[in-house]
Amino acid sequence: MQALEQFKAVISTSKRPEIVNAAKRLYTEGSRLWLQSLERQREFLSDEAKLYEDRVARTLQKKSDADARLKAAMRTANRADANTQGQTEETSIAKMRAEYEHAYSEHQDTLHRLSELRQQLGGLDQTITQAQASATAYPTGAAESNLSATQPATNQPSASSGPPSPPSQPAAASSPLLTLLTQIGGFLQRYWVLGVVVLLAGLWGLSRLTTRR
Repeated sequence: MQALEQFKAVISTSKRPEIVNAAKRLYTEGSRLWLQSLERQREFLSDEAKLYEDRVARTLQKKSDADARLKAAMRTANRADANTQGQTEETSIAKMRAEYEHAYSEHQDTLHRLSELRQQLGGLDQTITQAQASATAYPTGAAESNLSATQPATNQPSASSGPPSPPSQPAAASSPLLTLLTQIGGFLQRYWVLGVVVLLAGLWGLSRLTTRR
């Protein structure tokens, strides 16, 4: 997904740990939603493939039966005299041949559709493997530990030092972007149906805020 690639770009280029980790959480959540969607598609295609496997067996039997009836009618016609009975047999042969051609065409169409479904499942399996790798690319625990490791240690007052200095303010400047990323992550967890739309909206907001920096 293009949205995931853009979040990945933020992760690899941003120098601000809080933004990187928020983007990692969004990347992981987006990958999870993508994986769930792919798995639902695979379940649907697998069910359809099973139906067509059964249909292949039925149409094959139907074709075989039609072929047997056609051959029987042709043998009967070969034994018939050139009279009214022979004309009747010719009519029967034409009917049996039409039935066989219809059964043959139906069987071929069913085989073709089953082949298409199997190809789609093969490609989908490869995409699911990719989505699984994306969903585990940035473990939540590792992202949080990295954030903690990059945060400066808080100065603790000692008996010999004066009163603690007021906290620095640069973090406030990044709070709108970080808040946006956090809100998007929470929304994705509650409303996965709108996940793709929210991911795109998050990317738009992210680009707006980062370009202002």
